[in-house]
Amino acid sequence: HYTLTFEAGSPPAGNKHLVVMFGGQVILDLDNAHIPTTMTSYSFDLVGGSGDGLNLLEFKDTGTADNYGSYIANISVHNSIIIDETAGVQTDSSETSSTTVSDLFQHVGFLGTDPDMQPQYATGSAGLDVDVNFGADGPKNDDAATAKVYALSVTDGTDSGLTTTDGHHIYLFNENGIIVGRVDNANGVAAFAVAIDQLGEISVAQYLSIHNNDATNPNDIMTLGSTISAQLTVTDNDGDTVFQSVTIGDAIHFRDDGPTVVASATSVTVDEDDIATWYAQGTSPNDGNSDGSYTGSPADNGPGPADVFGTLAGHVNFGADGAGANAYSFTANTVATMTALGLTSHGNLLNYSVSGDTLTASAGGHSVFTLTVNHTTGAYTFSLFDSLDHVNANGQNTTLETGANDLTQIDFGSILKATDGDGDSVALTGQLLVTIRDD
Repeated sequence: HYTLTFEAGSPPAGNKHLVVMFGGQVILDLDNAHIPTTMTSYSFDLVGGSGDGLNLLEFKDTGTADNYGSYIANISVHNSIIIDETAGVQTDSSETSSTTVSDLFQHVGFLGTDPDMQPQYATGSAGLDVDVNFGADGPKNDDAATAKVYALSVTDGTDSGLTTTDGHHIYLFNENGIIVGRVDNANGVAAFAVAIDQLGEISVAQYLSIHNNDATNPNDIMTLGSTISAQLTVTDNDGDTVFQSVTIGDAIHFRDDGPTVVASATSVTVDEDDIATWYAQGTSPNDGNSDGSYTGSPADNGPGPADVFGTLAGHVNFGADGAGANAYSFTANTVATMTALGLTSHGNLLNYSVSGDTLTASAGGHSVFTLTVNHTTGAYTFSLFDSLDHVNANGQNTTLETGANDLTQIDFGSILKATDGDGDSVALTGQLLVTIRDD
């Protein structure tokens, strides 16, 4: 596994199009409208042998000839060790299930436990391959292997630059040669640990999920920067010693995971027959929910809207970061998306607003329906206070009149998202489908 870093940019004049490829696959495509006008840093994890297997790295500018092209600077490719918060061993990571690796950390005490992830392990080279010349004296005890000693070093109490998903800082400590990242202070639980063996291989254990900062990318990485160093000490046969140290924190990548949809769609039916409000009176309210909906609360026979109840819990796997504080919420474009449907009630176009956990659709000066989704639990209630306009002369049909493409279902999942503990989200499109039956 490798990490590619470089800077790219272009002056505003001219026509340019930067394409970066590895193994015949495009890893970055910046057209004229998107390439930054100032030099900007980019970083990508690469897997050797991927794509066409040729490991060819290409930078191409396909803009118009004789125009200003793209500027590239500070290109670097180095080994990296990738540990992924996604459960199981990911093939595009450095993860392993080897007990030889996990046993390296058996003496790390006071381990953190995370209800949303199991301990993960990874191992690999951090680019520590070296050539040693022992000179005329030869290696200590005439054994080149034991004459080289690898060790990790850190200043105890150094802030790792990382936090747990819930925001606690992680500090680094050298504990019997293993660098342990502990939460809050030296007495805190271990969030992760880093070890090195005498072949120069680096191994990483992760016990708690890390807060990854880019909420737009469920696979963004966090590193240890320049906080940790690996040191090689070499001793010759008459006791002369030299050492060399290199920072390795940038080569240790903690890769995020994001929430995923894991359930099939929920489809519910609301029957206008069940409405008993000031605005509409259905033909058979309080008849139970065999037609799909209740009249108000199922616990009484009073008046009320046509209601359906359910939950989106179980539709989402929030991954290692767990559910966020606002695990279920309406999207920023909710009002625009709903308005574009063109739904009407008694010929009046619906207007929409979102307040907290509730979407309200109004027309004629009153609420036509509301959808409330509990931001913590995902429990929802859809309440229909007044009828929606269906296609004419079609009896008890379920096709809503929209003036454009008539609808048989409203996809409320298209305006909902689920968000994990460090801000990654997934759209719930298709997960909550509501059919409105005419009375």
